[in-house]
Amino acid sequence: MDKSKLSPLASAAADSIRKYGMINFGDSVVVGLSGGPDSVCLLSVLSELRPVLGIKSLHAVHINHCLRGEESMGDEKSAGKMAERFGASFDAVRYDVRKMAEEQGIGEEEMGRRLRYTTFEVFRDKYGAQRIAVAHNRNDQAETVLMRVIRGTGIHGLTGIEHIREDGVVIRPLLDIDRADIEAYCEERELKPRIDSTNLKPVYTRNRLRLNLMPYMRSEFNPRLDDALTRLAAQAAEADDLLRQEAIRFLDDMDRWDKKESVLDLEGFGDLHPAVEKRVLTEITERIGASHNLTANAVDRMMDTALEGEEPRQADISDGCYVRRSYGKLWFLRKEEEEDRRIDGHVGIPAEQLEKEGKAVLKTASAEISLTLLRGADSVSGAHVKRQGPGAEEVRAVLDFDRLMEMGSPVFRNRRPGDRFRPLGMLGHKKIQDFFTDRKVPAQERDSVILLAAGGRIVLAGGEVSGDCAVDENTEKMLLVEYVRN
Repeated sequence: MDKSKLSPLASAAADSIRKYGMINFGDSVVVGLSGGPDSVCLLSVLSELRPVLGIKSLHAVHINHCLRGEESMGDEKSAGKMAERFGASFDAVRYDVRKMAEEQGIGEEEMGRRLRYTTFEVFRDKYGAQRIAVAHNRNDQAETVLMRVIRGTGIHGLTGIEHIREDGVVIRPLLDIDRADIEAYCEERELKPRIDSTNLKPVYTRNRLRLNLMPYMRSEFNPRLDDALTRLAAQAAEADDLLRQEAIRFLDDMDRWDKKESVLDLEGFGDLHPAVEKRVLTEITERIGASHNLTANAVDRMMDTALEGEEPRQADISDGCYVRRSYGKLWFLRKEEEEDRRIDGHVGIPAEQLEKEGKAVLKTASAEISLTLLRGADSVSGAHVKRQGPGAEEVRAVLDFDRLMEMGSPVFRNRRPGDRFRPLGMLGHKKIQDFFTDRKVPAQERDSVILLAAGGRIVLAGGEVSGDCAVDENTEKMLLVEYVRN
């Protein structure tokens, strides 16, 4: 890498890019361009490094949050001119962040962050780019570490902002460079970046920390506060890497983690060192996308849930996620996904269509249910369907069609208070809750089990048929029910 003609700041960025393998020869890069000093410096530096690194193309993307009226429009216009100056393509996207944040019940900062990375990914796909470059700097790192300490974090949280995200897509070439050096670079090159007026007001948590708390700490306690915090982040990253290797060995080498079901087999978990146990849990939250703003208290709650013997037991994590211990396993769950799998009301069986056409297809929130009416010779093969439990994901079950219709208005739905079920071979009925417990259906799945109800009783629970509608030697017509839950 020939750096003889590079500016000192570009040379320093090149060192970071090389050290962390951020850019390969021939890569195209999407650059987040707000128009402020950091992002303008980033675009200028990547343009400066373009021939040295062999960057194929640069694509500047500006996100207009529409929070500051004409000032926001001025940022967008300035960003477009800056992209043109450095030979990058330019795209601007506008969002009403305040309105969207209110609708989703989250803060404007968090809403903006989500929109930025989602939008950058859209344009990375559009241009076939390999990297997304964002302009976090050394002071951002210090602020992040301190903010996490204040909120409550563990070793993993102390690692702060990554130079390169685990997937290798998002890169931060300026993360080791001080904000003062970035501002000096912009001034020397007469880049004239825009200054976001809200950054100068203590209106957000990070702004209050940057404008009020950190200057006070530098003045009263440690003038090299940023050095101390970034050094802490680097040391924490080394320790965290070792713990992560142990966590991955437990999860993957020992096959404890079921990615499809988002469940951890707890066998052997309690034998690990507590530091490794915590890293196993944070590794999982990363894999399921629930690690943002994860606090030390949340990790402690997960630990208590995993290690306490009482079942079922559950605890909230963050971002609408929670963990539940059940039957020796720890489930990582999202409330919205559970709700998405539940049937809204009920879905009735079209008896006339079945009598006439022999087939029907019904759609519920979690499955497309295929119904087939079997008569005579066709019913012989149907009689040999293997019995399945209520928690089955793939169901193939047969019921006595005439007995079902005699019970009255059969519908597919989820459980309700007072539901009762009569397992085959049992004379009386039992509460559906007790039946699920007997069959070891995890508590978090019980509300979304597909049930077939008729005459006030449950006649099909998942793949298990009730004695009320089971086929026998007197059955003339069978109803074959088939589905795979999504």
